[in-house]
Amino acid sequence: MSIFVRCKTATKIKDFQGNVFKMPNDYVGEVPDWATKQPYFKQCVEDGTISFVGKGSDKEIEKAIEVSNEKAEKKEAITKEKREADRKQATTKKKK
Repeated sequence: MSIFVRCKTATKIKDFQGNVFKMPNDYVGEVPDWATKQPYFKQCVEDGTISFVGKGSDKEIEKAIEVSNEKAEKKEAITKEKREADRKQATTKKKK
């Protein structure tokens, strides 16, 4: 039984038998069981590249995608705030 995932960036999962499963940017769909057992898949889940992993109904999948989008928006807002703070700091240093 395969599971559904959302993958933010293009990712390739390989195993030792030569199987390869490719996910393009913003992939939402099924992943074969063998791929979910690979260490690289688990690393991608931990670092957030694969932001949803689960089995379930369409409603559960839609909800998980919505939550994932909210997390991505928050992360983007924090990054933007940091950039603005860095720019202000750089501008202040130049004036001195």
